[in-house]
Amino acid sequence: MSHHELPEHDALDTIDEKVLKGELFFERHGKKIIIAVAAVVIVALGIFAYHRFVQVPKAEKATAQMFVAEDSFIAGQDSLALKGQGAGAPGFEAIAKNFSGTDAANLAHAYSGICLYDQGKYQEALAELKKFSTELPAMRSPPAASSRLVTSTRSSASTTRLSPSTTRSRRSTTPPPKQKA
Repeated sequence: MSHHELPEHDALDTIDEKVLKGELFFERHGKKIIIAVAAVVIVALGIFAYHRFVQVPKAEKATAQMFVAEDSFIAGQDSLALKGQGAGAPGFEAIAKNFSGTDAANLAHAYSGICLYDQGKYQEALAELKKFSTELPAMRSPPAASSRLVTSTRSSASTTRLSPSTTRSRRSTTPPPKQKA
């Protein structure tokens, strides 16, 4: 009988030693561990709070301000869409500047580039289009810039506008670029 109790006793001693080592480790390093865990939690909460209370409202405000500029763009009023109608209705340039880092600002760079191209300001248009990035998750295909067909239903009749190059002839003397068939 004593022969069978010995292995059980050794197993319990081994478990007790491990628990004791763990307690000693925690006594020596417990404060550091708690501080490290607290720091990670605080950083995670800070990132969450910044996203929730800074980035999301900023993006929502930028998106809301894009509507007026997009309406001007759709109507063919590129200068008005680019510069805006004042403080209450900024243009694409102001949206890109004031709301940088948002999807709306990124899209505003694309719209600005198109508007500048229509105005014959090719170098400025190229500079704006280079600022546009398709790497953002929501920017896989900008609605008016890639599809080139935008429909607006501001009144009972809908207005359809094809790409800026097709409407350029009524606004500019520069011929549209030749396209390969």
